[in-house]
Amino acid sequence: MDEVYAAVIVPTNEIVETVKIFKQGLESVVGKFPAANADPAIILFAAMADETRAALLEKKLVTICRNQLPFTVQLDNFGEFYNNKTVFVDIDESSKQTITAFRKKLSAEIKLSRYDELVDFNVGKTPHITIARGLVEDQYKVARKYFTGRNYTAAFECNCLVWKKLIKTSTSAYYTPIRTFEFANKNLSLF
Repeated sequence: MDEVYAAVIVPTNEIVETVKIFKQGLESVVGKFPAANADPAIILFAAMADETRAALLEKKLVTICRNQLPFTVQLDNFGEFYNNKTVFVDIDESSKQTITAFRKKLSAEIKLSRYDELVDFNVGKTPHITIARGLVEDQYKVARKYFTGRNYTAAFECNCLVWKKLIKTSTSAYYTPIRTFEFANKNLSLF
């Protein structure tokens, strides 16, 4: 049976806790919303696979990450996607370019290995950390006002990719980390 997975970048505990405070503050003014309890992360891609194909994809991710140098991610205030009524912590342009280059590297390597039918790279196309998504129109209007004029900047070093699996219960659905793929500690290139 196919399961849903996600490859994500998880910020430091300090940033995770700050984003959770943003979520709680927003919930106090708009009420319950989708993603209120979701762990803050930057999604790179989603995948659907059975255990065997997921294990093959994981082996490929080990190799890709082993050859990836750590990079800095700079968070820069807030943003929104009107179409799906989402508000988020935004990422500066330089960090977006770095993350996008990493996503392209992942995509190329996964396609080369013929696992691309498992992966959806449209998910995570615009790097960000979701605060709230799928808001109803009234909630969205309040959320926009709530974050307008607020400033938030932070940075962290991304030195791994976290592999998560979607767990569904009768009352909720959430991602749980199942594996971490560490990046290279130094440049392994000879030239």
